Amino acid sequence: MRTAVVALALTATLQATSATANGSACFDTDTLRARLEARYGETSQSLGLTAKGALMVLVANPETGTWTAIIIRPDGVACVAASGTNWQAAATKIGEPT
Repeated sequence: MRTAVVALALTATLQATSATANGSACFDTDTLRARLEARYGETSQSLGLTAKGALMVLVANPETGTWTAIIIRPDGVACVAASGTNWQAAATKIGEPT
């Protein structure tokens, strides 16, 4: 449900600058990140490069638990890949026993 709300809110707010890729909501990177921070208090928590050279950024609000996964293409366009609730920082490294 939150994914739909985020996508609809961002689409309505940023419709003039939007473009779509694979059905995702895509916007200028700086605009998208500023909106997510202003609206949800989400800031960068982790990132990594995809096999196709895009940057995957996870933004989250540690206090509320909301999060959004953003794919930033090499051309600077950022697309919302997923979003949700109950985000938590990993207490252990991947592969280590819990």
